[in-house]
Amino acid sequence: MATEHDISGDVEWSRPEVPGVPPAAVMLLEHAIDFAGLFPPAKQSMSDAVATYAKARTHPDAWMLERFVLKATELKSFEELANPHLPRAEEDEPWPLSVLVRHDAEGLAADVEALEQFNDRHADPSEGFAIADVVEIKGDSPASIEAALNHMPDEVFPFFELDWRGDIRGALATIVGGDAGAKLRTGGLTAEDFPTLEATAKFLLDAASAEVPLKGTAGMHWPLRGPSDVVEGATAHGFLNFLTAAAVAHLRDCDDSDLVPILQASADDFEFTGTLVRVDDWELEDFELAEARQRFVISWGCCSFDDPRSGLRKLGLMPEEK
Repeated sequence: MATEHDISGDVEWSRPEVPGVPPAAVMLLEHAIDFAGLFPPAKQSMSDAVATYAKARTHPDAWMLERFVLKATELKSFEELANPHLPRAEEDEPWPLSVLVRHDAEGLAADVEALEQFNDRHADPSEGFAIADVVEIKGDSPASIEAALNHMPDEVFPFFELDWRGDIRGALATIVGGDAGAKLRTGGLTAEDFPTLEATAKFLLDAASAEVPLKGTAGMHWPLRGPSDVVEGATAHGFLNFLTAAAVAHLRDCDDSDLVPILQASADDFEFTGTLVRVDDWELEDFELAEARQRFVISWGCCSFDDPRSGLRKLGLMPEEK
């Protein structure tokens, strides 16, 4: 898997310096945002989403940015509109994509074929460097997950979206046998789509216990848990809460009840001091956060690049833009 976070091999850790940002926060947030501007509530056009992502990649805060998220059926449109922006020098890094594919057999076959053709074209610098090396797909059952794994190209890492309302351990047992991860949907269009604290804690701990990497998506625009500004009556998870709780689940001996206070921690409960982050009764070093990010909690999908940074600035974890 060609990714900023090598979740299958040895961890390569360094301490990048970002002026005005505590090192522990850098480790927690580096390459953490999969930009999903095409999806609700932003619902940008492909043209606008590509332009937003292109601008973000050249911004001083680009260290937080990871993949561009789109559906496989949108790859053609992406190619046409991203073409002027894609890097063309041999030494340039390709634009990384995370592609949502269909989970029925016919749809999956068509989407994988489109993805492979896209990757073949964009391995050529004259076509612009881009690589779709991550896919996201629904994991309805262990059998459907196993069938999908059998159709995945070797160069692609799939995240299977698992239903937090049920017991995911059977699905995780299937995923752990392949080179794959789990996806937790942390929000949606109704209040019922937002998983409870307890359900989220259990999902994180089950995935950590199975040593299955995960990503989150939806609803997490702001650093800390609070009322959703999009869905009436919903309480949205905070990405600092989510990432830190996941890191604790991966790094420490804990249970569900230990993670709930982290998932609902407020600004007063978090302390970033140099290379340390403290929350509730837990303390994590930046090198531990780097290991957790590379091996376990890989990213979260967000339809905004501005909101997360705005929230971090309000907490004093990032300097004001000049």
